[in-house]
Amino acid sequence: MNIKGNMHFWVSTAIVTLYVFEVSSVYGSLTVSYNGSNEVGSTTYSLICDIPGFSTQAVWSKAGKSMSVCLISGCLVTSTPPYTFRISTSAIYVDFSVLTENETGIQWTCSHIGDTSVNFKVQVDLTPESDKEGLLVDPKDDKGGLSGGVKAGISVGAIAGISLVLIVVLLVIRRKTKRSQDDENKLSDNEDVNEDEKNENKHVLNHEEPNPGKRNNGYTEFQ
Repeated sequence: MNIKGNMHFWVSTAIVTLYVFEVSSVYGSLTVSYNGSNEVGSTTYSLICDIPGFSTQAVWSKAGKSMSVCLISGCLVTSTPPYTFRISTSAIYVDFSVLTENETGIQWTCSHIGDTSVNFKVQVDLTPESDKEGLLVDPKDDKGGLSGGVKAGISVGAIAGISLVLIVVLLVIRRKTKRSQDDENKLSDNEDVNEDEKNENKHVLNHEEPNPGKRNNGYTEFQ
């Protein structure tokens, strides 16, 4: 009787345990979200799996591959960088050292014994920062096949070339203006010199011209 009674007790306990486990799985409340910037190249991006009843094993998986196994005491990492894993009293985290474009569309899964697993797809903002400022053309409108960076380089080069041409033109105009002014100054100086020479020659001639005297009855009278 005692043996049968003990067996009945353990079977009942097992049934109750399985019932509780099944209920917790159905009513599990795991949620996954991200924190930080999701722009390509971000160093602040991380995934958060909130586990209200965190008390047993929790797992991060990437595209179906286990990346870390976490307990309330810490995480056992099964992957290599660029990821780091950590825990809190009610959540597990995965931090990305650098968010690359290869991460976009990758599915991460958070699992916790007793709860329904939750999937989360990473969405990376691939729009360049300069494109957001309106400097580049939308890739959808790029019919020539050139990337935004190449177009930006062409634009900068064109502006630099135009600026250089304008500088050269201004220098040439300035040089011609200066040369013309110098020529005018030289011409004016030559005219002044010629005028001085004329005046000097006239003065000399006036001093050297003999006194014609006065004529009186066919004779010249000199004074």
